[in-house]
Amino acid sequence: MSAAEAGGVFRRAQGRTLDAFPAEQEREWKGPFYFIQGADPQFGLMKAWSTGDCDNGGDEWEQEIRLTEQAIQAINKLNPKPRFFVLCGDLIHAMPGMPWRKEQTKDLQRVLRNVDRDIPLVLVSGNHDVGNVPTPETIAEFQETWGDDYFSFWVGGVLFLVLNSQFLYDASRCPTLKQAQDQWLDQQLSTAGQQKCQHAIVFQHIPLFLQSIDEDDDYFNLTKSVRKEMADKFTKAVLLPNPAAASFISCVKMPQKICQKLIRISRYQSCVLGPLPQECRGYLPEHGCRGVICHRVPAGQ
Repeated sequence: MSAAEAGGVFRRAQGRTLDAFPAEQEREWKGPFYFIQGADPQFGLMKAWSTGDCDNGGDEWEQEIRLTEQAIQAINKLNPKPRFFVLCGDLIHAMPGMPWRKEQTKDLQRVLRNVDRDIPLVLVSGNHDVGNVPTPETIAEFQETWGDDYFSFWVGGVLFLVLNSQFLYDASRCPTLKQAQDQWLDQQLSTAGQQKCQHAIVFQHIPLFLQSIDEDDDYFNLTKSVRKEMADKFTKAVLLPNPAAASFISCVKMPQKICQKLIRISRYQSCVLGPLPQECRGYLPEHGCRGVICHRVPAGQ
């Protein structure tokens, strides 16, 4: 039984890859394409925020259901269809072990099942999904519910990497799991370099930085030492094989919040993120989603 058969639209990320896109068919550039990025459906947050109890509140999420349904309806109307819909955490508000977690998960999965089956879902974990300080148990729960917490896949000649950024925040209760992701990422970047990968995009919950790589540490970014280590690792991987035509872009969360930035790590711009095609505009901004277009730009531009 395939992952798609076992998990439906969920748990398609298995074995550190996404079964929706055969790598051997997707490694070559075939022309511009776009995907949709959304983030923080976070069922339960609005009620918790309104009562001032974000740690324990969140016993209602009808408003989040309505907004997510509207976003999905808008995405399903897009023509041409996006190659995929990536939904970055927080997927739900209730932390591991807190009340309403199962109910929020059940309702979110019910709503997400309405995404057009020709638009694969890519799911990225947030701190509310695996815990501020994740454990082997919380990671196992996420994997059983949503699929792998980190993985890679190719679409249209672009390498996409999904990371579990909580390992970069605090892996004190699961150091072995962090080490496994570190080793996996090094291997992925090495392979990308060997194959002269020109375009790579990373999805993660916590951004490396908000405005500048030298900014002070904050709740919404990774520490200076971690962000510089990761940025150096990313840029080195894509710049060494083909420095005139390489790009590495990190997509985190959504543009409505200050922490939800689209961060360009590389000074080389060969994967351009821009507005939706004319025929696709007008559907998404009010629903908290955005379209991301991947164009190939001649080397040196």
